[in-house]
This record gives sequence, C-alpha cells and structure tokens, in this order.
Amino acid sequence: MGTLRVKLREYLDTHQLSAYQLAKEVEGMSPKTVYAYAAGSRQPSIENLEKLITTLRKLTGESVDVSDLLEYQPELAETRAWHDADLSRLGEYEPYDWGDIDPETLGKPLRFEK
Repeated sequence: MGTLRVKLREYLDTHQLSAYQLAKEVEGMSPKTVYAYAAGSRQPSIENLEKLITTLRKLTGESVDVSDLLEYQPELAETRAWHDADLSRLGEYEPYDWGDIDPETLGKPLRFEK
C-alpha cells in the first residue's frame, strides 16, 4: 500500500509564497493547520484541500489542481521485501570489515519524509 505525500511546501516555494501568506488568506482554517500542511506533518481533508486550492488560485491567478498539492507514492517492492524478510539469523554473521575507513563518515545523512 502506498502513501500520499503533501507537496504544499514545494508549491509555495515554486510560486514564491509563504505559508504565512497562505494562512492569512485562506478562510475557515487556522494558521496552525496551514503550517502543518506546509510542513507535511498532516494531510488535508477534502474540505480543506478545496479551501487551499481555491485560495492558491486566487493568490497565483493560475489553475491549481489536486496533483499540484498531493502525490501518491506507491510502496516499492524492495521495501516490502525488506519488511517481510526473516532477520532472525542476522546475528550469526560476522560484522562487515570496513578496513581503515570509518563507516560513520560514509555517505549522506538520511532524512525521513512523511
């Protein structure tokens, strides 16, 4: 099963708008709720999605669609396989030998997105 990702922050950035500007203009929604949507920590209800779209159309003068604000992300088969994997024997393997390299300094930090 996939997830819906809120893309409001990206939309606002692309159109040089702030969540504050949107929160001032949208009717019937608290600024706290708008900020949560912009941060991606909450998903809007259908009613609030309609309010956001209506207000963004007014602010930008452009057509705004649901797909501008939401994105469906299907679950990857590899992710599902990892979740379903039997790791009960993982402790039987020797730790990986990194040699002279400090594994703490490799790669880029990971960021979890809701």
